[in-house]
Amino acid sequence: MTNNKANKSKILALILGLTMCLALMLGIVFASPTSTVYAEGETLTPYDRIYVNDEALNSGWYLDESYTQKKGNPTSGYVAKYNNGVLTLNNYHGGDIGTSAPASGYYKIDLIGENTINGGQRGVFIDTSREGRVTITSSVNGKLTINASSANSVWGIACGASNSVKTTDVVIGGNAQVTINATSNGENRQVDGIHARNVTIEDNASVNITAKNTNNSTASQWVAGIFAENNVTINTNGNIDIDVSVAGGDSAYSYGVRNGKTMTKAGNMTIKYKKAGSNGWPITGGDVDNTTHAVNVNEDSGNCFASYRYGTPRYVAAINGTLAGPGVPKEANRGSGYFLAGDLVTLNAPSLQVSETDTTNIPFDKWFSFASDAVITNATSQNGAKLTVQDKDIEVRANYNAFTAQPVFERESDKDGTVTFTLISNGFNQGKWLKIIPINDLTISKGNVVSVDGTTYKATLEDNGTYYGTPAGEYVVEVEYNNKTLYSAPFTIDYTERKATVDSVTIFGEQGETIANKDITVTLTGYTFATALSGNWITNLPAGLVQSVTRISDTEAKITVSGTPTALSDQFVEITIPKANITGLASDLTAESNSDAKFNIVATLTEIAIPKAKTNLTYTAGSQIGVEGGVGYTLTGNSGVDAKTYTAIAKLESGYKWNDGTITDKEISWSIGKRNPIVSDFNFYEPSNLTYDGNAKTATVSLIAFYGDETGFTVTVKYKKGGVIVAEVKDAGEYEVYIDTTATTNFNAATDIHDVSWKFTIAKAEQSAPAASLFTTVAPTATTTTDGKITGITAQMEYRKVGDSAWTSGTGSDVTGLSSGRYQIRFKETDNYNAGEVVEVQVPESGVSSYNLTVTGGTGEGVFIQGASVTITANAPATGKKFSGWTIDGISGLDTTKTSLTFNMPANAVTATANYEDIEYTITVNGGTADKTKAKHGESVTITANAPATGKEFDKWVVTGITLSDEDLAKSTVTFQMPASDVKMEATYKDVVYQVTVENGTTTLDMATYQTEVTVKANEPDTDMYFDKWEVTGLDTEGMDLTKTEIKFNMPDGNVTFKATYRAIEKFAIEMVDGTKDKEVAKAGETVTITANPAPAGKVFDKWTCETAGVTIEFESATSSTTTFEMPASNIKIQAHFRAVDDKPSVEIKVEGGTGAGVVKQGESITVTANDPAEGKEFKGWKDESGEIVSTEKSYTFNVTGEKTLTAVYGDKTSGGGEITPPAKKDGLSGGQIAGIVIGSVAVAGIGGFAIFWFAVKKKSFADLIAAIKALFTKKK
Repeated sequence: MTNNKANKSKILALILGLTMCLALMLGIVFASPTSTVYAEGETLTPYDRIYVNDEALNSGWYLDESYTQKKGNPTSGYVAKYNNGVLTLNNYHGGDIGTSAPASGYYKIDLIGENTINGGQRGVFIDTSREGRVTITSSVNGKLTINASSANSVWGIACGASNSVKTTDVVIGGNAQVTINATSNGENRQVDGIHARNVTIEDNASVNITAKNTNNSTASQWVAGIFAENNVTINTNGNIDIDVSVAGGDSAYSYGVRNGKTMTKAGNMTIKYKKAGSNGWPITGGDVDNTTHAVNVNEDSGNCFASYRYGTPRYVAAINGTLAGPGVPKEANRGSGYFLAGDLVTLNAPSLQVSETDTTNIPFDKWFSFASDAVITNATSQNGAKLTVQDKDIEVRANYNAFTAQPVFERESDKDGTVTFTLISNGFNQGKWLKIIPINDLTISKGNVVSVDGTTYKATLEDNGTYYGTPAGEYVVEVEYNNKTLYSAPFTIDYTERKATVDSVTIFGEQGETIANKDITVTLTGYTFATALSGNWITNLPAGLVQSVTRISDTEAKITVSGTPTALSDQFVEITIPKANITGLASDLTAESNSDAKFNIVATLTEIAIPKAKTNLTYTAGSQIGVEGGVGYTLTGNSGVDAKTYTAIAKLESGYKWNDGTITDKEISWSIGKRNPIVSDFNFYEPSNLTYDGNAKTATVSLIAFYGDETGFTVTVKYKKGGVIVAEVKDAGEYEVYIDTTATTNFNAATDIHDVSWKFTIAKAEQSAPAASLFTTVAPTATTTTDGKITGITAQMEYRKVGDSAWTSGTGSDVTGLSSGRYQIRFKETDNYNAGEVVEVQVPESGVSSYNLTVTGGTGEGVFIQGASVTITANAPATGKKFSGWTIDGISGLDTTKTSLTFNMPANAVTATANYEDIEYTITVNGGTADKTKAKHGESVTITANAPATGKEFDKWVVTGITLSDEDLAKSTVTFQMPASDVKMEATYKDVVYQVTVENGTTTLDMATYQTEVTVKANEPDTDMYFDKWEVTGLDTEGMDLTKTEIKFNMPDGNVTFKATYRAIEKFAIEMVDGTKDKEVAKAGETVTITANPAPAGKVFDKWTCETAGVTIEFESATSSTTTFEMPASNIKIQAHFRAVDDKPSVEIKVEGGTGAGVVKQGESITVTANDPAEGKEFKGWKDESGEIVSTEKSYTFNVTGEKTLTAVYGDKTSGGGEITPPAKKDGLSGGQIAGIVIGSVAVAGIGGFAIFWFAVKKKSFADLIAAIKALFTKKK
């Protein structure tokens, strides 16, 4: 995959490069039109002709190689050709070139090869007072040398030189290399290398200008490298060198660049402005724009020199020497200067002697820098070494070889070592003693250097972990001779033990199946591999496999294993490197054992397919399986919830392999796609008040609780009325609801989601009756006429006479032509209102007066005649209100507490107002709190559930007296508007279900609630592995034994993760000398059987020994040719020894409870020493294998006559000494039992019978009898 990525990167880089080249070519094409609008004036067109070598050369003509004019546009065989404003010079060597055309125009000189123009006062020119431009360029590094010399004023390139107003410009660009030599010897004469209005040098062009006036007159005369009326722009990757000089006196002036306005981007330019007097400047006349470059980075006014370098100046210092290069005057070598990245700096160093009195020359060593990336060529050249400047400041040093023997470090331990070196002389600066300095920090000194002998010095170093210690690293020795600080060659301090190590690798294969090349890397520490490597390094290579070795570097080599294994193997790789493969090695080197470098050659495996990812999964808010399990492997990371990409890991079970031939874990990428939201994903709530009230209405559409809190998910609600989107929902009518949603982690964005049920209707509002006080009635003039009227009826109202069915609309004017009687008046029906309540008025009979009855908050008002029976009724109370009585003016004596009153209309107007007051409702909360206990209808109330108990979480509210949305019921804190009823709310809670995750094990419960008992059990370890411990997160494990494979715990209030960890059972190698073993490697404590090789002629097997230093092996029998032993926890070497047939044999002495065991020759002496006794015990003596006490001396020396096992005997301390009581054997009798038998036997059968019993039956010795009798009569302490 890495190679694919690299190839892709290369392809992309190639495409990008081709694209840039194409863009550059197009830019060149479009940047070179035949007609261009000049920035400072009119449109320029090419000149029709140009003067070349004093002859007019028309467009479409050329000079052949004999300088004869011809018509055409050849590709070769010419020295100059002119076409459409482009003069191509092809190794031209002739006179001046230019034009004196009166019209505006331009021409361009394109250079091929090396060209020379030899002119008088000028070389290249445009002599006009109109707009003009000459461009010199080349795409093939063409060169042009312009030589202009005269006793008059001289201009190398003259554009408008003869005019007081400069209107023409000079551009030098492309890869052109232009040299201008302008010289005059005339008095009071001007010399300019380039003379124009504006001068631009760009692209990769290089320009070298030498301008001088050799006349030493005191008359006024001046010389300029570049003279511009306006601006000079230098923006080139090439070099600009200007050398101007004037021989005159104080009235003479020399300028590198003289411009009238601004000089921009002074890049890569050096200026000399030599003069006789004091009137000289590198740049004068206009401002220098130095915002994007370094200006005058190396100025030497004493030598009339200045360097203008484009880029970031970098400081270079030559310690103990001098330097010269771009930006430093060639006449003045000095120790430091400023340069640009890529500059080549010359380094020079003087000779050095030991001191002023000791003229012994210290030989030059080399130029070097402590900066690792310094690029110095010819570094051993005392003068003329070259430094390539990097993009940073740097110090380089001239170093002298003050050491006749360079420092050498010798390791003594993991923390200690010494450095020894010899100096050329002891005449160094004793005030600045010798220092051992780390290369990465030259400010500190390590170690204590002392004189050893003559000019030899030594320092003892220690890495003690403190500031004063000397850690491993690269160091130098610093010494000062004759005020010059010098350094030794760098040397390495390394406390690391020299060794060979093997990288972790598994050589996997199947028996009978070919293994392709498998590499094992061997790394040396403290050694270097020989140039050529050979031999078989792996000493336990399974049968059927072959090996080859390849050198990688001085310290790395690889062993390549291939072939067809014929035997199984799970051994660690054992490597011994033949001595010829390591420089300076006297004997073979055995690499350190690495338990992770092993063979895994197994029987044939069952092939199974690599599991594949499911496709087309989309977010459901529930856990989904992205990779299905199967036979032969286990999966992790194959389930997920959120929409994203997952990585599942497939791990093979024992006995299987993948169908691609590998057994490594497989990473399988799978993903859950974002969900496209649909109607069923949302809750829809219509607006709460669906009667027109003049206010905008808002429907609510929200994601259902099933999806939880989807961060960033927003719903934009839209409304349609009559199929048309409306901006505001206010008017009465039916509305349909549509929504747009935003994209989130789990959802795609969607628009115009709609369901037929997502609609609501705003009903028309009701209208109250018009106030009776608005109307006045007039009776007819006679009982027989119909000229009565009503005033106050507006155009928004309608009326009818009681008993009529039809209504008549008001016009806004008085209603006339009415007969006497009662009339009904109301507001008309509109788009947003139903027809209003009715008010009745009386048009009295002729001669009868009527009076207004005005009712507020009720019905019954109207215009009535005196004595008419009138009933007024209070309106039903608004939600959350109750009736509290009438306020009546114009009549008295009524019971104002009744909601309905009937009375006779008096002879005056009456007003009646129904009064109402708020009702306070009660709020009751169980399992939570409210911000108030009582509230009026519509008042805001906030309820907060109590914090849940451990292991619980808020579930929902159970409510009565109010209706809340599912979304609000699920909030632990909810705010609502008080309804017109008492409210009861109860907070309910549910158990939190936490997850139990077990890696490399099983659990009785994957999900559990708080305090539920859970048991986890680790999987059985793989072969040669053992369970180590559990790694646990999310659970307080104090008091738990995490080394047990099975653990029970009560579920905490949070998720818990258990990971069973395992360690490899380390196996150790067995090296045999003159013998064989039943296994190559073994675990500590495992029994190993060894057998000696057949004895050479004239010899017999003698004994076994362990040849590994510091390791003691207890053989079952060290003198048996086949024996066993328990494997220690280290690699060991076992050797079989043989002796001549006539030599004395080796005899093994075994010791229990003491030291001195070993194998010695028969007849030699040996000493065994008992261990110190335990508290309250004392040493009693040495007992041999027959049970006989052979010595009571703690250190017992004897001559060996045969194999013997000695056991140290201990007993309780006695008060006054006593005899030895040897421990009884497991199948023998105690001393008291034996004594009882003795007495009984004497009494019953006599001495003879006892003797038969003791010696024949019990097979005891006489010593046993004596010991038993002594024990009987020995007084115990």
